[in-house]
Amino acid sequence: MMKIGVVAVVVGLCGLAEAREWSLAGYWPVEGSPRRVVSMNPGWEFSLDGFKTSKRVSLPHCIDEGEIGFEASGGVNRQQPAWYRKTFAWSGGGARQFLHFEAIMGKSRVTLNGREVAAHFGGYLPIHVEVTGVLKKGENRLEVWCDNSDDPSYPPGKPQRELDFAYFGGVYRDAYLVETGDAYVTDTDRGGVYVTSRLEADGSWTVSADAAVGGATTGATTRFYYDGEPVTPPFKPTNPKLWSPEEPNLHLLKVEVVRDGRVVDAVGVRFGIRDFTLDGEGLVLNGRRYPKKLIGANRHQDYLFIGMALPNSLHWRDVKKYRDCGMTVFRNAHYPQDPAFMDACDELGMFVIVNTPGWQFWNKDNPVFEQRVYDDIVKMVRRDRSRPSLLMWEPILNETKFPAAFVTNAVKLVKGETRAPNYCACDAISEGSNVCDVNYGWERKHQAINPDKPVFCREWGDFPDDWNAQNSSSRVPMEWGEGPMV
Repeated sequence: MMKIGVVAVVVGLCGLAEAREWSLAGYWPVEGSPRRVVSMNPGWEFSLDGFKTSKRVSLPHCIDEGEIGFEASGGVNRQQPAWYRKTFAWSGGGARQFLHFEAIMGKSRVTLNGREVAAHFGGYLPIHVEVTGVLKKGENRLEVWCDNSDDPSYPPGKPQRELDFAYFGGVYRDAYLVETGDAYVTDTDRGGVYVTSRLEADGSWTVSADAAVGGATTGATTRFYYDGEPVTPPFKPTNPKLWSPEEPNLHLLKVEVVRDGRVVDAVGVRFGIRDFTLDGEGLVLNGRRYPKKLIGANRHQDYLFIGMALPNSLHWRDVKKYRDCGMTVFRNAHYPQDPAFMDACDELGMFVIVNTPGWQFWNKDNPVFEQRVYDDIVKMVRRDRSRPSLLMWEPILNETKFPAAFVTNAVKLVKGETRAPNYCACDAISEGSNVCDVNYGWERKHQAINPDKPVFCREWGDFPDDWNAQNSSSRVPMEWGEGPMV
């Protein structure tokens, strides 16, 4: 259905080499596009002391590289500033240029040729900034400063010594240089492309699509192509192949920006045609009651020895392993995860609950914290709202005592950025839980709080008594032997 350039070759679980494809800076490459996306991952100089000493690294990178052992929880990770810099040549290209970082942990500043081009608070969402006029022909110097130290002014905000997971520092996801024409499809923060599908009462399907255009918009128009054929949204696909966990069929929506009679930008969005409802009996998918329970796992984004600096192939591997053992849903614990992970969920048929960054912390003394949560919600929703794997939003902060007004505001933001189905979930016992579409719980008393709401069990079976040592009545190290495991 689509032709996309291969950007990686990984070893599959069966040992055979498999070609894998990933979205790049928020979109899929399409044939005939003047847009150019170049990886900025190789060739960085990294320092923990302001370049008194340094070493060469490539992205994704974790500042704990080489120091992470089996016990990497409970805030044992480094918490400090880190510096990255890269010198690269640019020979000119598109009319406009942008830097795109999929995520940088903590608070960060990005400087190009001595000029600060971006400052960001939060470690889980993209930083996309225009550098037209700052980027120059010839040699350029790109610098990143980041700091994952405790800071209650932005989410998650909780002191790391009290955590059961780590905010590993560094530029730990992919980075790109993007070149476009003078008018362009914006990044997701500014709207991007939004695709949804709806099952009509007569059994037909309707696909709706919007595209935000930036730059020299005067005289610019957009053209849409569905699996290579021109369409005018909303449109009705004929005999579409639907998306489900068992048959995760994907389609490609190509969006062209045309100005002065020529294509100045074009991107692709991979989407699935599917519609669903959640009720007290479970899931109705594509007009039929889904016959299985949605059974899955909460997933953190880190990995043994490398922290959060996972290559895209490891994100894909996680989804493949869980899907192969019969699971059909992930809950992102407790933040938006790598685009490659979401790509894999779309491709392999895994539903995802997408979460706002947050964990057991609310800063009632600093209103900036709450505003930054709202900013995260909007960016999270715009980034992932076109994905067929999306099941629910969790726009609240995990296991946190927040005011009821916050829930109302968070849900309003989600609904304002999305078309149905756009379910929001939070704990039944939380203030304001009646505002959300789905409540989390696991006992009858939780269901009784808001009896009109579907109840979803988000965590069950893990009873830790000492997070730092990872001891638990339901989880023990294999080296303790068969007795403790039984």
